[in-house]
Amino acid sequence: MQIIAADYLHCNPNYQRRLRTSRSRAGGVWEPLHGGSELGSLAVNKSISFPSHPSPQKKQQFGKAAKGVAMKGSCCVFALLATAVQAVVLDEFFPAFHVRPPRNWINDPNGPVRMPSGMVHLWMQYNPDAAVWGNMSWWHAASPDYVTWVPLDVSLTNDDVYDKGGVFSGSVTLVDGKPVLVYTCVNATGAQLQCIAAPSNASDPLLLRWVKSPANPVIPDLPAKVNGLNFRDPTTAWYDSQTSRYRMAVGSSIFAQSPLNSSDDAWAQATVLLYSTTDPTLAGGWTAESQLFSDQWNPSGNYECPDFFPIDGPAGAPGSQLWALKTSDGFGRHDCVRVGRYDATNGLFTPVNSSSQMVDTGNCYASKSFYDETIGERVIYGWVDEEDGGAVQRGWAGVQTLPRSVSPAPGGDSLLIAPLAALRGLRGPAVAARTDTPLPSGQPVVLLPPAGAANATLEAQQQARVAAAFSAVPDAVVPVGAQLQQEITAAFSFPWSPAWSATPVGADPPAVGLVIRQGESDQHSNVLVTRLPFGGEVLNNTDEAGGDLYDLPLDATLPEDSNVANCSRICDADRRCIGWTYVRAGNSDKGNQFFDFSPRCSLKWTLPSLAVGAVGQSPCCVHGRVSSNVLVFDRTGSGTSGSTSPIIARTGNPVVVGGRARAELHVFVDHSVVEAFVDGGRERFTSRLYVAGQNTAGVSLWANNTSGAAANVTVWQVNTIW
Repeated sequence: MQIIAADYLHCNPNYQRRLRTSRSRAGGVWEPLHGGSELGSLAVNKSISFPSHPSPQKKQQFGKAAKGVAMKGSCCVFALLATAVQAVVLDEFFPAFHVRPPRNWINDPNGPVRMPSGMVHLWMQYNPDAAVWGNMSWWHAASPDYVTWVPLDVSLTNDDVYDKGGVFSGSVTLVDGKPVLVYTCVNATGAQLQCIAAPSNASDPLLLRWVKSPANPVIPDLPAKVNGLNFRDPTTAWYDSQTSRYRMAVGSSIFAQSPLNSSDDAWAQATVLLYSTTDPTLAGGWTAESQLFSDQWNPSGNYECPDFFPIDGPAGAPGSQLWALKTSDGFGRHDCVRVGRYDATNGLFTPVNSSSQMVDTGNCYASKSFYDETIGERVIYGWVDEEDGGAVQRGWAGVQTLPRSVSPAPGGDSLLIAPLAALRGLRGPAVAARTDTPLPSGQPVVLLPPAGAANATLEAQQQARVAAAFSAVPDAVVPVGAQLQQEITAAFSFPWSPAWSATPVGADPPAVGLVIRQGESDQHSNVLVTRLPFGGEVLNNTDEAGGDLYDLPLDATLPEDSNVANCSRICDADRRCIGWTYVRAGNSDKGNQFFDFSPRCSLKWTLPSLAVGAVGQSPCCVHGRVSSNVLVFDRTGSGTSGSTSPIIARTGNPVVVGGRARAELHVFVDHSVVEAFVDGGRERFTSRLYVAGQNTAGVSLWANNTSGAAANVTVWQVNTIW
């Protein structure tokens, strides 16, 4: 048994007294000690009090957990409790600064919210029994500042008749400062309805205990033609002053008339439904008002995990003109967001243009946002899935993304999604930095060797902190290898040449970027700003299968050349599309409503390879790619045991001043998790790298087929959030 000092944050003196006479049992619920003596002479309890307005020096002295906490008087905010730590499992793939439980499966982020107490709460879908999907419950963590987190308990589990099939995703709405949790309750037959829960003690800053409403399910019936197996994931509710009603949106699939066959009324149409009630408790009176938005060509036939919010502030704020509708599309496992106008009178959302954008072009799904009034920003999280087959053996699966800010992009018709500024509080020492560093074409500039910035003392401190935070869970997983925790910011400048605006077909395109996770055996992955290889080329009798975004019908009476040109134009107009395939007449995919027609245009949001024709020749099709600058994650040489497919996002042309272009990369490496952002959040991706061995932390700068490039770069070691 190892005794480690564990951080525990709380602003309630009653909880400090409770800590002095309590211990943690499995599941994270605090129980009284029997006589207060179970830890015997090993128990060490210390408390620290701050004045009403602590100085920055005091905050720093007593730990980053105190930053940004709203304090009242001499409120105790930090306690050290000697804890009996269970055995832990060291895992080089387990993240250190991404939120997740110490074991088992997680997926969708649920109900992020900041309470009036100042605490940020994040829940997520959780299986308390295994590292596979099932027994859906809500696991809970809290933080004062997005930097230091406290793992808490399971808030909701599937223990009632109406939710025996699972406590699915949902949201938290603050009504008069008190949280109401709205979630999808799934019964034993799989039918999906909507339920609510409230804290047993709304003044508890940690919101440890929740009670389901006796009125559940509060939406007990389905609207006509809604598929009862696809009616889920209610959004945060908002108060509409025009109608004096609370409103929320729910993802669904409805049976609609086929756009291809007027006699077919069973076409699965992805739809977001709008509900409202006058009940301020949200416990009843919900009525289906309208179809907020529908898409008859979405290949999943279903929208899940919708998110709906004004892009310039909290819902209900005066002057909110443009709203964003985010939907999760199960067919391609990606999240798309559209900016448009919300007609509150008729309950309709209309996009301002035909193109939407990806929340994340990589491994990120079921994202969920909330408006944090304390920092004046909208914050979004997403679920990062596993990409290899080792989850069950490791005993855990799934990660939440880092918190990201959401703001309008210049022009207002799209969004910037960037790392939250508060994450700077996680930075440790800068382990590499260069200014105005020339980048010779084709020659890496090494910043860190494969061993990275190994520090045995820091490693031990990080492991101890995580172990202490997870001490209530037997055989909890903790990360090993603190040198694999990095934040990298790099600003590149390079001459803007014709090759950047129109690379000749088949030519090796120019590129600038970073080489990360470099190993001693030449393993490496590249995060690059470049041109899409073979962009603009049209390949006859070629099909790159998979990665379908949409399939749209084309006019069979037009010549093939016209349909090929139309398909290419459709792809160019949709910023999510990086490639397209024209499917000739007579090549329908029988059995699937979204592909059982031809000729058609198949838009691609991902490709199996940066090479062209990875699937080979096929008489069915004509294939092409957009001619565009892109953000690329090339992991073909990574040595990962997971996916090696590239991740590609269109970025458009960079800012060019005085003949030189600029591109900025912001990259986080957290063991097996990689997140990258370009140009302040214009595009981004999340990915996984399962690269064995600790000496794989090398970082280099890279330029190719471009002369005169230079970079400013800093690499920080990143601390754990626990």
